[in-house]
Amino acid sequence: MKSLRFASARVLLRHETDARLVLPQVSHDLYPLLFKVSFLEEQPEALRLIVRHWPLPILSVGQLLGRTPDWEQDLRRRTCRLCLQALLAGLCDHVRDDRSGPAATPVRYGRPLRLVDLTGLRDSETQECECGAGMGRWARTEALARACVEARQEELEAGAAARRVDVLASAFVTQRNYGVVMDALRARGTGPLALRCMELRADSLPCDKIFDLLGAVDLPVLRRLDLVHNVRMSPGQLEDLLMDFPMPALRAITFPTRVVDVNLHEADDPHLDALALGLAGLPLLQELNLPFSILTGHLRQLLSALQAPLRVLDLSGCELNHVDLAYLANSEHAVALEDLDLSGHSLPALYPATFFKLLHRAALTLRSLRLEECDVRDRHVALVLVALGPCQRLQRLALMGNPISRLGLRRLFAWLAGYPTLRVIEYPVPTDCFPAGTEFPPSDEALEAHDQQKLREVQGELEAILVEAKRGDIATSAPLYGSFDSDVRET
Repeated sequence: MKSLRFASARVLLRHETDARLVLPQVSHDLYPLLFKVSFLEEQPEALRLIVRHWPLPILSVGQLLGRTPDWEQDLRRRTCRLCLQALLAGLCDHVRDDRSGPAATPVRYGRPLRLVDLTGLRDSETQECECGAGMGRWARTEALARACVEARQEELEAGAAARRVDVLASAFVTQRNYGVVMDALRARGTGPLALRCMELRADSLPCDKIFDLLGAVDLPVLRRLDLVHNVRMSPGQLEDLLMDFPMPALRAITFPTRVVDVNLHEADDPHLDALALGLAGLPLLQELNLPFSILTGHLRQLLSALQAPLRVLDLSGCELNHVDLAYLANSEHAVALEDLDLSGHSLPALYPATFFKLLHRAALTLRSLRLEECDVRDRHVALVLVALGPCQRLQRLALMGNPISRLGLRRLFAWLAGYPTLRVIEYPVPTDCFPAGTEFPPSDEALEAHDQQKLREVQGELEAILVEAKRGDIATSAPLYGSFDSDVRET
């Protein structure tokens, strides 16, 4: 519900001339509300002024755009390009005014801005703003890095220093923006805008550049490190990374694809022990993503030394065997897991008892489960539903790539409609929509050849089941090529 304060702020910002004249005199406790309203109304000029005159020590975008007493709507997914560009421009104006002294901003009062936190934004598939143009994480990283570099250059040319403002960011670095990001990181100690990476995603970078990045970031504040896609790294290089770059605050790490392959090494290969030791040196680690690392029979070796149970674990395509799954089901991790990805394993067919035990132990905490390409067929649907029975707090279930028919999906949805917290179901294109004899998981060519009309009919039937059960709030989709990933789309 909108408050009177919200309505007043909206009226003020709709009159640009009045806002420009009045804004510097507005009570500083109204600035957070004005910031959110300017985003909602997509008013970049007003937003730039608000940031320029910001009178509070902290500007946290995630907190400002989230649910607030004056306006409950959450705007953190509104990564409007115009608004974010205006935010960065206003930030540059702010430090420029600070450098120029009181004459430039005779009306500024309050406490000096010390910290800007840009990490709270959430990228989405569609934009609700009028312009319809979002600014993804990669583009935000490049724009912020350029702002830091340009602010430093202006300061050098002016010969006067401004008060430093730390800028926390979730950085996304590829070959294309590597240079400017490194320039911004090197200027951190001397420029007015100090880039500090809370999260770092390195995509398609060679190892030497990844090591240079880690040497330049502020490691004590780094909470997440993702090494993805075409990152070619050997187990020895990953071992060096974990040993040479202490990351005491790291909570999440993604290993490069297939960085570990136990089939290529001797049984007593020291690299796995070294990696386990490196992970054990991350005291706050809660999330570990190991996509397509071949760990057959060695999961215990990698995870048993961790200092605390994991909350998020991605074991997709890791070719786990019964020993691995038995370890996981009996480990301390099972009772702490909130997000689990076991895609690529024929769990119901090969390891039903262990699968049951794992989900039963994880039931009180599990929020998200991915079972893509697990060879779940119609004859396994009942087994999967029984295994999921205790997981009443489940919020997201992904089953893409499994050969389930129209009838199997109907049965699945009828059961899942009773899960009180379920919000998202990603299901496979049913087997009925493919030509007879199609192998599963289907190839890209087979996916393109599916019967779209029949799929639309199935989607209507499944949505009707949820509506009848008064669960129309559950979002459903049958993505052909996996879940939406804003970072992948941007590159």
